[in-house]
Amino acid sequence: MLFKDERYPFKIIALLFLSILSDNLLANEKVIYGEDDRKDLYEITDLKWIENAQSVAALIPLENLKEIGDDSKSLRLNTSNLIEEGVCRDERFTSQEAAAECSGFLVDDDLMITAGHCVKSLKTCEKTRWVFGYDLSTQDKDYRLIPKKNVFKCSEVISFFQGDHDDEPDYAILRLDRPVLGRKPLQIRKEGRIKKGGRLYIAGFPLGLPLKMAGGGWVRKNSKGPYFITNLDSFEGNSGAPVFSERDQFVEGILVGGEDDFFWDSKKDCYRVKRCSEKRCQGESVTKITALKELRNLIAEN
Repeated sequence: MLFKDERYPFKIIALLFLSILSDNLLANEKVIYGEDDRKDLYEITDLKWIENAQSVAALIPLENLKEIGDDSKSLRLNTSNLIEEGVCRDERFTSQEAAAECSGFLVDDDLMITAGHCVKSLKTCEKTRWVFGYDLSTQDKDYRLIPKKNVFKCSEVISFFQGDHDDEPDYAILRLDRPVLGRKPLQIRKEGRIKKGGRLYIAGFPLGLPLKMAGGGWVRKNSKGPYFITNLDSFEGNSGAPVFSERDQFVEGILVGGEDDFFWDSKKDCYRVKRCSEKRCQGESVTKITALKELRNLIAEN
């Protein structure tokens, strides 16, 4: 995969999220570029952004979903906050609770797209659930309480690639155990490619937190091959998230990798978010949605 660095598992993410992130995700870190553009869903005013966010799901380990006594309609999330994991208290969102491993999005009634390194097999998939509505759509929402109707099993791994080589895309196409009702499949680019400088936004679950949306990014590079490069603000947990064109409002690609998330603050004895200027550092790697050659036929079949 583009920018894959085998040293990463020995860096900070391995320590921070050992309890909620599986080892196969540790090589795909991200970072903040310029200002931190991440927002909770209740802070978003663009109606199309809000609509698109409804079709983005969190990949949550099965053991993080617990029954609630006599409540047969909901589940409770087991979570951990960032301060408990060593992040500096004055970093953003440290009071929120994290539970997700990856992000994914709906492209048909029962078809999910995510990063290939998030779901390698049906066996792996069976140990997790896809959860919609893990967000702060209102400021006072209890996002740890999940209606069972929002929780879906993976019934089939249709195809996946881990991006082990620069010319191989990183993606997975999954079939859910039942159709998703009340949420529209996202529109995707079907041909061509977005131009360099094209404006982008993302919706996903950075660091396993409730859904965040971040704009302010653009395409840095989009040459031949299965990836393009952007400067969107993203972290572990954003892997598999849809990257949208601001102009056309459809999915351009799948966020799969990038810069280190954190560095050690020896004075405060905690971890700080790594920051880069808008044009510096290596950028974030996005699998082009058009690299999923079988996707168009799968959607047509459905």
